[in-house]
Amino acid sequence: MKIQQRESGKSQSKIATLTSELEETKQNLQKAKEEGNSMSHSIKVLKEELEKTKQDLHLLKVVEFDKQQSEPDVKDFKFMKKTTKMELEPKPEEFQKKKYVKIASSPSIAQVTVNKEEVMEKPIPIKKVRRK
Repeated sequence: MKIQQRESGKSQSKIATLTSELEETKQNLQKAKEEGNSMSHSIKVLKEELEKTKQDLHLLKVVEFDKQQSEPDVKDFKFMKKTTKMELEPKPEEFQKKKYVKIASSPSIAQVTVNKEEVMEKPIPIKKVRRK
């Protein structure tokens, strides 16, 4: 009898444990299902926004194209840099200054006078030439 009570107690505790695990798994599945539904809804909303944005962009392109067709001579210059006359044409004087170069005058005899005694004191280097 005691053996039957022990076995029935063990089986009841196993059933209670399995029941609690089953309930926990059920709650986890329910939570995952809700998150999946939420993600699905978010994706659906984002797709709708994307389609609306595509339609708006297409409409803007059509309007811009029609606008350019109706006014072909008008151009957009808002990004062009303002230029001045100095940037477009260099001054002629500056160009001529760059064109001409001053050449130094040749040295005069007065500047190149060398003392003859100094020249005589220096030994003359002798180069040996080998002939074959």
